[in-house]
Amino acid sequence: MLQSTGDSTRYAVTFDARRQLRPNATDLQSGTPIATLAGYQQVTVLLGKQAFNNPGGSGLLNATQMAQSTTVACPR
Repeated sequence: MLQSTGDSTRYAVTFDARRQLRPNATDLQSGTPIATLAGYQQVTVLLGKQAFNNPGGSGLLNATQMAQSTTVACPR
């Protein structure tokens, strides 16, 4: 989830973890169009979907791997 903490903000999100995901994900976010968050607005960005055969979801990326694979840019 992204949230603007004041003024409106333009943003774009890129997620590139294709080689790390087991099982492979579908509908991966390889780049959002540039969009705008109004002041104090929140938006959830879907990075991709994975289907696990086990309820524990082993194979899920941890927080560090997610951060390494996700880029949020705020172009002017």
